[in-house]
Amino acid sequence: SLDGRDGADEGGCKEDIDCADRADELGECAEARCDAGNCVFAPKIDGAPCDDNDFCTNDDGCVSGECTGNLRDCGDGNPCTSDVCDPSSGACINTNAKTGMSCEDNDPCTVNDSCSNGSCQGTPKPCDDEDPCTLDSCRPDGECIHDSNSLVGMGCNDGNPCTELDVCQS
Repeated sequence: SLDGRDGADEGGCKEDIDCADRADELGECAEARCDAGNCVFAPKIDGAPCDDNDFCTNDDGCVSGECTGNLRDCGDGNPCTSDVCDPSSGACINTNAKTGMSCEDNDPCTVNDSCSNGSCQGTPKPCDDEDPCTLDSCRPDGECIHDSNSLVGMGCNDGNPCTELDVCQS
């Protein structure tokens, strides 16, 4: 008997269009063609454009007959935020991570970096050599320096109770 589609037999076909309704049921990554009176279904080639209807993916394409996309990157580059995509809108949501969570602030002159209110902060690296006659600091590369020339002539205490008017010398 005829199914009303241009004289195609029930389950058969004359042209590719006779199989289109059945292909639609399989999704947009399937294609159908008429081959010797029978509808033949096959996945579209990988990379064929499609829409997976997921706001949190982009660059959707067919892969092995399924429509899939790449997860949207919502990362804001801040180690102290949790970055997710809202599936209802596709908007990125960046919320502060737990205070005290370990992080890296990329400053070699800080230690014990941790998150606080959405930012990564460290405490200054201890460079004090406990010599009152050196000016102690941290170089941008993280190396502690102890400048003994900057405080020459400045008053200090050498810790010896038998001396007075101690001064720094080079």
